[in-house]
Amino acid sequence: MIEDDFVMLSVSIPCLFLLFRIWSLILIREMPDKEPFRYNPEQNGG
Repeated sequence: MIEDDFVMLSVSIPCLFLLFRIWSLILIREMPDKEPFRYNPEQNGG
C-alpha cells in the first residue's frame, strides 16, 4: 500500500504542476496588459 501511495504522489504532483503551468499561460494570454504573475506595485510608484 505504501508503494502505491508513493506512485500516486509521484504521478499526481507533476500533473498538478503541468496543469498550473498551462493555467498560468492561459491567464497571461487572456490578460496580457495586467500580467498578474509579474505584478510589482513599486513600479507604479506605490
